[in-house]
Amino acid sequence: MALLGHVARWLDGSLSPGSFQTARLAEAPVPVYFLALIHYLNSASRRALASFGPALEVGHQEYTELEYILTTIPRRAGILAVLLGTLLGITSVYSGPASWGLSANPSVGTTAFVVLMAAAINVGALLWVVHTIRQLRTVDRIHRMATNLNLLHREPLYAFSGLTLRTSIGALLIVYYYHFLAFYPDVWEQQANLTAIDAATIGLTIATALTAFILPLSSMHRRLV
Repeated sequence: MALLGHVARWLDGSLSPGSFQTARLAEAPVPVYFLALIHYLNSASRRALASFGPALEVGHQEYTELEYILTTIPRRAGILAVLLGTLLGITSVYSGPASWGLSANPSVGTTAFVVLMAAAINVGALLWVVHTIRQLRTVDRIHRMATNLNLLHREPLYAFSGLTLRTSIGALLIVYYYHFLAFYPDVWEQQANLTAIDAATIGLTIATALTAFILPLSSMHRRLV
């Protein structure tokens, strides 16, 4: 993706052939990051559920259903995230083309690639938000289902804290990555501004990260008290 984005700009003359932009290199892995993070958190949630198993009194079928809910996105919510993410990506590009590295008169190919890149980033981010909300609501439900809590058997009590911590860190890492590798280096080269949509997306990511760590564990905290 980084190579295609630069080739498009080399062909339309907005970049000198062979030259690279830090922001363009940095943004290429972002769509992949969100999908990889979802996959990683699914693996963490399976391990957490297995550790929490002794605190539950459920049969194999109900356990399998809980694991399924933890690791999937509902079809309708997924489709909605794709449509809304695509719309946000298009709007972001046309409301702030300079922040996406578009010149004053970009070619159709460059514009199409940038729009696809912006859509992929926003779709990935929204899929992660939907996945996180569903996953952590399920964690809260699992905590409330627990009947075999034992203060002297600590592993089940804190099984899902690792998942919520990984969820929060995973979200904050991409925000830091975007700011320091994509945004700040370009300040010294050109005027770089976040669009309102980009700022809102980053704000939503930070809020989700903080909420993801605190809320799902609050029910277990009350149970322990």
